[in-house]
Amino acid sequence: MPKKTFLNLPEEKRERLVDVFKTTFLKKGLSKQTVSDYVKASGIPRGSFYQYFDDLDDLYRYLFIHTLEGYQLFVLNQVRGKHLSFFDYMERIFIQDLKYVQESNHYRILHKYFTHPNLSGMSIQIMEEKRKVFVREILSQLDTMDLGRLSFDDIEDLYSTFNYIKTQYIQKVLKGVIDISIAHEKYLKILAIIRCGVKEIDYA
Repeated sequence: MPKKTFLNLPEEKRERLVDVFKTTFLKKGLSKQTVSDYVKASGIPRGSFYQYFDDLDDLYRYLFIHTLEGYQLFVLNQVRGKHLSFFDYMERIFIQDLKYVQESNHYRILHKYFTHPNLSGMSIQIMEEKRKVFVREILSQLDTMDLGRLSFDDIEDLYSTFNYIKTQYIQKVLKGVIDISIAHEKYLKILAIIRCGVKEIDYA
């Protein structure tokens, strides 16, 4: 994780450096990257880099967490104080998510982490550590009355299912495999099918 020297930088400067670091991270394979690449791109002295991070692995870990938390903050801002029902939220989030990943390097950065043999294990572990707290915070902001008698654990599983389906369709759009309108239509169709099924569930 970054050292206090980095965390104590003015927010504007810190975020500017993070943007430069992320751009540099995406430029070439990790085996070819050096500290000099980041020093040159950011314009900071080499000594400053080591005042901020122990090494490149330390930087890579931080960039992953920063990217993940940036997305989580974006999602939470879509639900806080909105009083959305579970299904209303799930309908809206597809286009919002797609727009977010298209306008940022989020997808490209995470894809590089999850497909790299030396970074995928660390990435999956961090994501799993943060996922449960993140999901619970989202669900705490939603009205789940339309889910009938589902337990909270079942609602978490339902959310995770929709999130997986949404992610698969968004990845297909980003890869050019399917048109956005078709992907959105298919996602909403699955959502509608499950929504109708949920209404019929009775544990009595």
